[in-house]
Amino acid sequence: SSLLFCNFANNLSLCCAPLIFLFRFACIAFKLIFCFAILKIKILKFTVISHACLYIEFLNTRLLIDPWFIGSCYWRSWWNYPEPNIDIISSLKPTHIYITHLHWDHYHGPSLRKYYKNDPTIIIPLSSTQRMKKDLDKFFLFKKIVEIPHSKSLHLSKSFKVTSYQWNPLIIDSCLAIDADNKTILNVNDCKIFGLSLEHLKWRHPKI
Repeated sequence: SSLLFCNFANNLSLCCAPLIFLFRFACIAFKLIFCFAILKIKILKFTVISHACLYIEFLNTRLLIDPWFIGSCYWRSWWNYPEPNIDIISSLKPTHIYITHLHWDHYHGPSLRKYYKNDPTIIIPLSSTQRMKKDLDKFFLFKKIVEIPHSKSLHLSKSFKVTSYQWNPLIIDSCLAIDADNKTILNVNDCKIFGLSLEHLKWRHPKI
């Protein structure tokens, strides 16, 4: 009887071995997926979309900068090449959009209008000409528009801050320092910042 029991136990263990293996594999896979999801949420992420367009994500804040990925600009003389990834564009859900300056490859109407449904806050540098603000009020339906003075910071959330640095008092151009996740990203874009202005920026953002 003891021999029969041993044979039965051996056969049972052989039958259950694949199930045990699958169960252990499923547990490991679940732990990996869970850890990846947590890291994905908590880690600062940035993606270059096209041309000067940058997408920065941290926690629940998603900042889109200078979107141009639909069609052409400058009377059909400028085109994105290669064309931006359609799946990436469709996945963007910005909570905020920053426009660095008034050039149509950065301030692109059709691309901006794509995000009406997300109701983002539009952020622009405070300009003496007011052209950027007036055009937003006249030609767009965005409800939340914020102007940032030179070298002033704006908290998009408790853990996500942006600071605008402007160049040229008449035709405003700007760069943007993004502080989140104890890291700093500097989006210089077309801004020709140098000399004392650059030293001031580096002093305020030593992690660049």
